[in-house]
Amino acid sequence: KPTPANLRRFAEPPVVRRAINVVKDRIASLDWQVRVRRGYTSAVVEDADARARVLRQCLEEPNTADSFRVLWEQVLEDLLVGGFGAVEMEATGDPLRPFHLWAVDGATIQIDSKWDGDPAKPRYAQSAGLPGQAKLVPLRDDELMYLRLNPRTHTPFGLGRLEVAFEAVNQFLSASRYAST
Repeated sequence: KPTPANLRRFAEPPVVRRAINVVKDRIASLDWQVRVRRGYTSAVVEDADARARVLRQCLEEPNTADSFRVLWEQVLEDLLVGGFGAVEMEATGDPLRPFHLWAVDGATIQIDSKWDGDPAKPRYAQSAGLPGQAKLVPLRDDELMYLRLNPRTHTPFGLGRLEVAFEAVNQFLSASRYAST
């Protein structure tokens, strides 16, 4: 099974890097809108226009250092390469800036497959890079957005495009080696 580190090394050839950047750039540069959810109208939702402006501002400047594009390019990179992306969410309590968002290395996230849906219990844990269970930072479902590309039933992780390409090339090389013997 390829590891994220091996997949990232595989991603270094210029053709693969260009392909990843084309997909990532097209998605990150899309013009987007904040709209009232389907099934509702602006007349039903209290202060819909003001809420939309606040939400758009928060998404355009998700934290003090990143823009919308910078944040989502990082997440899209992880999605395309590893099949997973993660964004940490923090409620601020400020009505003019109700939340902050930060890109998180999706490879450091562990998913609790036994999570029972209780919002007070952690659903995820982030590895701090040090050995041992105590080095995990627990995160509730309202603190982390975990995105999966091509979700599967046998694993909580997604299947990234680079992993698919890696497996296809590996199988082709194995078949070629077998046929040459």
